[in-house]
Amino acid sequence: MYAARAIYQALKADRVDEDALAGYDRSVRDSVIGRDLFRRRNMRLAFKSGFYLGGLKSSVAILTGGRVPGSRIEVDADAREPKLTGASRPVSPD
Repeated sequence: MYAARAIYQALKADRVDEDALAGYDRSVRDSVIGRDLFRRRNMRLAFKSGFYLGGLKSSVAILTGGRVPGSRIEVDADAREPKLTGASRPVSPD
């Protein structure tokens, strides 16, 4: 519903840029979804620094409810990930 509301408001304003759709991000962060994600957000990302250090970081995150020293682990935005266009390879079952 948050995405639908943000898209509707952006289309109504005849804007579909990043700023027009930022309401979705704010809505999710301010909701119960955002509070739940805050407690769990660094679990998988902690392992970017290796198995042992990642295990330590994720354990601290579990014990502190997501309040890991050093705050958030930075990641690239999904929208910045290059997307391939064109013909795809056929899928063959294993």
